Amino acid sequence: MRRQWLLVVFATVVSSLTFLWAGSAFADTPINLTDVGSEVTGDSSATIYGPAPLGGFTVYTDRTTFTTDNPGLPFENFDSAGCAAIAGFPAPLNSSTTNACYAAGDILPGLELRDNPLNDSDGGGSPNGLVFVPGGQFSLPDSFVGSNTFTNTFEVYFTPTVAAAGLDVASITTAAPMRVRFYNGATLITEYNFASLGGTGGFIGLTDSGGISRVELLANNGAAGNGAEGLTGILFGGTSGDASITLDKTVGTSSGTCATTDTITVPATTTVYYCYTVENTGEITLTRHDLTDTELGTILTNFPFTLVPGASAFLTQSATITQTTVNIAVWTAYIPGGPSASATDVATVTVEPPTAVTVSDLSATSGTLPLLAFAASGLLLLAAAGVILRKR
Repeated sequence: MRRQWLLVVFATVVSSLTFLWAGSAFADTPINLTDVGSEVTGDSSATIYGPAPLGGFTVYTDRTTFTTDNPGLPFENFDSAGCAAIAGFPAPLNSSTTNACYAAGDILPGLELRDNPLNDSDGGGSPNGLVFVPGGQFSLPDSFVGSNTFTNTFEVYFTPTVAAAGLDVASITTAAPMRVRFYNGATLITEYNFASLGGTGGFIGLTDSGGISRVELLANNGAAGNGAEGLTGILFGGTSGDASITLDKTVGTSSGTCATTDTITVPATTTVYYCYTVENTGEITLTRHDLTDTELGTILTNFPFTLVPGASAFLTQSATITQTTVNIAVWTAYIPGGPSASATDVATVTVEPPTAVTVSDLSATSGTLPLLAFAASGLLLLAAAGVILRKR
């Protein structure tokens, strides 16, 4: 059975965003992850604290791996600040606040930054709880927002909760240690310790199927901050909740569109086109995909594509059919280290048996056949007579 395949994706508009994809399905090298909840790569001096990884979350210290596993996340880099120099301003900072450095709409929605105690409500330090520092100062690579008082904790809130958060963290104190805590509500998910972190910063990311609602940046001994901790950027997104997909497998003889049938009958050696349509019917964005077929084998393995809730995509596969074929497809969509969902569907191609031909069938098809047979017999008799005459 000879086969070729073509991947086509169509977009669904969700929350005013259109999701499109084009390209070769195998252009991206698959990435095989380690066990769920235990992947840690990057800073060899770092240590994981908190609950033992029991599955459901994955820690990343390598930014490239995080963005590969969680493509398309919104990124806030704080470069929209209207301040050209170091400036303090009150907390919180979010998409609706206006202060000395940021206007309403400058910060991405769903993100809020605070110091704790809020704006030094304990009476110490500046009433401007947060500070903006331009990139280039204190060895900072990019624009920085953090706690304006060294003894305060810097906090990041997500509304609604997210399934993935990647933080570019930094401190304006040279070689300052830092601990990063991830929470779901009041529950600590895990902690990460940077043994030494200056202005050049580091990266820490987390994916958690149960959701991330808050992140704390503080001293690595668990006390209040001691190095004016903050961020030079943050990736966040993905909705926590249930994962669910549907799969519709159809088959037809046209290469231009997905067929609407899942059972067809064709002559032998016909090229047919299978169509696999997956829809995200759950509550979370799914970023990796596997697809297998009992007859066509493995079609996708760890394939990167961002499928948001409500969106659909389809893949077509061609095959030349020589015998009746029933095949079952299994599509699995997932977040690496997080939730997954699978769906199956069946398609059947029946090959027509060869038609038996009899003399009566041939006679019935044309009245000229007996005449042709009679003429042929006459020619044979004449030829035989000629041979006899020549012998004489």
